[in-house]
Amino acid sequence: MRALLLVGGKATRLRPLTTTTPKAMTPVLGRPFLEHVLAWLRRNDIDDVTMLLGFLPDPIRAHFGAGHAFGVRLSYVLEDDPLGSGGAIKQLEEQLTTPFFALNGDIYTDLDLRAMAAAHKQAGAEVSIALHRVADPSAYGVVALDGEGWAQRFVEKPPRAEAPSDLINAGTWLFEPSAVRRIAAGRFSMVEQELFPELATARRLFTFHTPCYWMDAGTPARYLQLHRDLLAGRAISPLAIVERPGWPGLTVQTAPGAPGTNGPPPVVNDTGTLAGPVTLGPGTRIGNGARVSGPASLGAAVVLQDRATVMDSVLWDGCRIGPGAVVSGSVLAARCVVGAGARLTDCVLGDGVKVLPGVTLHGASVEPDKTISV
Repeated sequence: MRALLLVGGKATRLRPLTTTTPKAMTPVLGRPFLEHVLAWLRRNDIDDVTMLLGFLPDPIRAHFGAGHAFGVRLSYVLEDDPLGSGGAIKQLEEQLTTPFFALNGDIYTDLDLRAMAAAHKQAGAEVSIALHRVADPSAYGVVALDGEGWAQRFVEKPPRAEAPSDLINAGTWLFEPSAVRRIAAGRFSMVEQELFPELATARRLFTFHTPCYWMDAGTPARYLQLHRDLLAGRAISPLAIVERPGWPGLTVQTAPGAPGTNGPPPVVNDTGTLAGPVTLGPGTRIGNGARVSGPASLGAAVVLQDRATVMDSVLWDGCRIGPGAVVSGSVLAARCVVGAGARLTDCVLGDGVKVLPGVTLHGASVEPDKTISV
């Protein structure tokens, strides 16, 4: 079966992490987000995937190529101008002659797509959408159902008090080719705002709701929570999280031949410590008296100098934490430097940020390549 992955957005909600990095390439336990997604699709017997690209497409194509290392056939469509979810799908109309999945590219889930496909076929729906229950649905498309699973109303981002239910559009959709013909041609369109309400009125929009893990990882807070959930076992990655002989901490077992899987094992000095679930990337070094307290994920070539502490945080490749510095509840993008004795709590730093020695930051969000001195 075929799937379209909608990964063309600028991921503004995830900034400053995505100012210079496409959201598809943001690391989850040290592997690009989309590696996890492709492994999930492959596990669900989907091996023909088209990525609909826009912002910063080159790193995605360079990493994933034709998809052979990931067990799928990959193709790419580049949008010069944003087309929206509907416009992105519509441009492929001539190719879409059999049922296909369309997926938002920032959703992490273990949804059973085979069961969804079976329910869709049995219902005879034109489009089926996966649903997820949330406490506050106001940031999502919200669905009201009849007693047989058909959507009666589809309301995009209603005020919380006016939401018709607590069931939201979970970003996984199964289309019949006939539904694509309904999408307006030659202009920007969103299926959530136009096609889905139309199909709900016509009783052609079916829903699929089953217990599963689901996370919209499109904000820094939820991105960090995804790591906590994976390391605590509340979420299961289709990429195995394993202990390797001679490799301190945990590592993620990805597809054979995938880029970036090789490198020297991490080194934890004699008085350095790891506590709780921690993933370490190739070449990472933990100094004397330094401590990493999980849940935490450190990328490749990260350095914790003597007595540095990292807890409940995600550090991307090449970060350097100075002597006695503390990083807690934070996400640091690639090549960040935290000076000696500095303290970071609940911060999000873009690529290449430098925090000078002794600085204390709480709740800061810093754009790439800035230097913080006070």
